[in-house]
Amino acid sequence: MRKRNEKGAGVKLLHYPPCPQPKKIAGLAKHIDLYFLTVLWQDEVGGLQVCQDGCWISVNLNVFSTVVNIRGIFQVID
Repeated sequence: MRKRNEKGAGVKLLHYPPCPQPKKIAGLAKHIDLYFLTVLWQDEVGGLQVCQDGCWISVNLNVFSTVVNIRGIFQVID
């Protein structure tokens, strides 16, 4: 779903359904979320990593945790 107003502000909602055969999938390529705010819901599969000082580090979360990433705002402030 994508919603945008006349001033350029917008919201984009994505839903990725569970993979029917997760053991056969290696995962997504390394990427950076370019949005101001990213909300991730952690399921039992896991796999979230963050890049710190050029190294990718696995994030250990409880099942059904929620991650809120506001990375973009910190780059502007920094």
